[in-house]
Amino acid sequence: MVYHKRNLKIMKLSLVLGTAFVLSPLIVLGDFLPHENESFMNTCTNNTLKLDFDSRVNIYKDNIISDSTECIIIHGSSVNFHEGCFDRLSNLKHLEVQVNSLYESNIFNNGNFTNIVELKISSSNRGYDTDLTINSVYPSLQYLDLSNNNIRIRDSLTYSFPNLTYFNLSMNSIGSVENLYTLRNLKYLDLSYNKLREFKWKETNNLLSLVLNYNVMTNIGDSYYDTINLAGLYNLVNLSVVGNTISNISPYAFTDTVNLQRLDLSWNSLTTLTSSTFYRMEYLEVLLADNNQFDMIPSMSLNLTTLSLDCNRITNITDRSLVNLPKLRKLSLKGNNITYIMPDAFQNKKFLEELYLNDNHLSYLPVNWYKPMQNLRLLDVSGNKFSRLEFIIQSSNIPVTRLYVERNPLELVEWSTFQMIPKNMTIYLHMGEDHSVSSCKQQNSGSLDYLL
Repeated sequence: MVYHKRNLKIMKLSLVLGTAFVLSPLIVLGDFLPHENESFMNTCTNNTLKLDFDSRVNIYKDNIISDSTECIIIHGSSVNFHEGCFDRLSNLKHLEVQVNSLYESNIFNNGNFTNIVELKISSSNRGYDTDLTINSVYPSLQYLDLSNNNIRIRDSLTYSFPNLTYFNLSMNSIGSVENLYTLRNLKYLDLSYNKLREFKWKETNNLLSLVLNYNVMTNIGDSYYDTINLAGLYNLVNLSVVGNTISNISPYAFTDTVNLQRLDLSWNSLTTLTSSTFYRMEYLEVLLADNNQFDMIPSMSLNLTTLSLDCNRITNITDRSLVNLPKLRKLSLKGNNITYIMPDAFQNKKFLEELYLNDNHLSYLPVNWYKPMQNLRLLDVSGNKFSRLEFIIQSSNIPVTRLYVERNPLELVEWSTFQMIPKNMTIYLHMGEDHSVSSCKQQNSGSLDYLL
């Protein structure tokens, strides 16, 4: 996670064994603001203590004492938390531990966590799988980030986290969700980069956002044999399954998720989607299906405002391809094999504002292509085969204000074409650039990029 700090005064201390630091409200004052995301709580309003360690450190009982400090941030190479080391921090609400190695201790059982609301623990160099064992109770905890710890969950967490709403378990060794679905207040769950072969939630719950990126699941459906089963997730508004090996989606897969607003299917093995799959999904606004194997734009009747099908195998845009998507504001088809666009391909696209056709094989646009799109402000046709600018700019009435034509084999621009360019249009024109560069990149399984 990325933290934004505003007016934050940070104290850097060297922790000496046997020394107690007694903090008063006047020592560290500041305003801690987490990432601007609704899943975070803005809990730190007063004292923040930051400890940076360059070497292996032990933190013992009574090393840190304060009745007022609400937030502690610990960064370092290797830290060992001993029993009771947080007992003398009665008002602690936010604790972040981001170190290379946690050793010889279980931080969850080493202090008084009655008031803690946010807890982030990350240990990037733990090279072996570890069972998560929690004997304490966190009655106030709402936000928990345990990403990048190689942990497994074998015990129920209901007793320990009765009010947890946000749980980030990305980059671990989790193979089952069986001990998670009893967290009935959970709204945000991230299980990216784990070892999940299936996801089946057994009870109706309050989940709003579910991220399952980079696991090993193969399909989405409504039967016992499907690897992703969304039954009971009535409140879900965001679903991301990027980077699995999904090749099939059942027509009944989204029967219960009728409130879904954002769906990311990118980096899978899909070849088709049907209208029946999205039946009753009237609230779906954003559909991302980049880097799959579509050879045509799937037939859908939806209220989408954003559709992205980058880096597939689409060869043309027909007059039926987009006709049932009248509310589109952003359409991205970059990195395909599009050679032809039919004259009526953009009919009823009066709300479209951004159109990305870059890195295809287009040499011209159909006559009067722009007329249905009077709200279009951005057009990107860079990396195509346009040899003349007039094959794009056909009239001074084109509504586009930003036109990208880099990486095209433009030979010359006629004076008559210059005269047609609207006064408020900016053209990004770099003639002579290498137009073989593609906007499609190889999948990067070592990074985590998700939207809650």
